[in-house]
Amino acid sequence: MLHRVIPPACQPELRKLVRFQKKVLRFGLNASLPLTPEVFQDFFGMKTGNWLWERVYTKDKKTEKDVLTKKFGENLNKLVEYAESDRGEIKKIFRVFRNDIYFFIRWNVPDFQFQFPTLSKEWQAVLKPFLKSFYELLDSPGFRQEVFGWGPDDLTRKKLVQHYREAGNKVCP
Repeated sequence: MLHRVIPPACQPELRKLVRFQKKVLRFGLNASLPLTPEVFQDFFGMKTGNWLWERVYTKDKKTEKDVLTKKFGENLNKLVEYAESDRGEIKKIFRVFRNDIYFFIRWNVPDFQFQFPTLSKEWQAVLKPFLKSFYELLDSPGFRQEVFGWGPDDLTRKKLVQHYREAGNKVCP
């Protein structure tokens, strides 16, 4: 059974975050390796592309080369690599994402089912760590207000949980 979720005060920012997540997913499923700063800037725009690039790559101080950094960068590259080799379920992935991410508007539909388990085990093994690491971007420093223009503050996990609790929710999805 799903728990009813009372919309938090930051709901507009969450909708923008979901749209951005969908765009990052589309990017990961359609990009080709090697990824470059220019590829990010062309797809996301200069400011957002640079912000995302910095969460994927960092400069090696000794070699001055860009190297993968953090889980998100590794998982994005794995997604791009796998998507290049298996294009069969890509349309289904978008339908599944749309179904599952908007569960909160169907909390009272008795036959609602999450669709992620209907994807192949191989795709699940690639997508699950990618999506999890995307949400980990909410941890420090979060989604910067000056980059995304979302509300008066940066969107961080701590603020998100606070908004959910202030709305009277006992759980934060």
